[in-house]
Amino acid sequence: MTQEQNDFRFLLENLAREVIELLIQERGLTMLMAFDTLYGSNTFRKMERTRTGLYYQSSRYVMELLSEENSVRHDQAQK
Repeated sequence: MTQEQNDFRFLLENLAREVIELLIQERGLTMLMAFDTLYGSNTFRKMERTRTGLYYQSSRYVMELLSEENSVRHDQAQK
């Protein structure tokens, strides 16, 4: 693995950890629910792609994207 790949993996894992902590603290999710919420999302799939640059963003920004995604899913489920 190259240094660039190692750096990317490090940033991605730290961002994911921060988002999971926020999901637990602010939304009251269990750890398992927080993991499922993040890792099962389109937002996380975007985080995994280096070209999106999402792994450079703050955990608050990612939380906003995740909230928007979940809101859209909720609205679609109600139709």
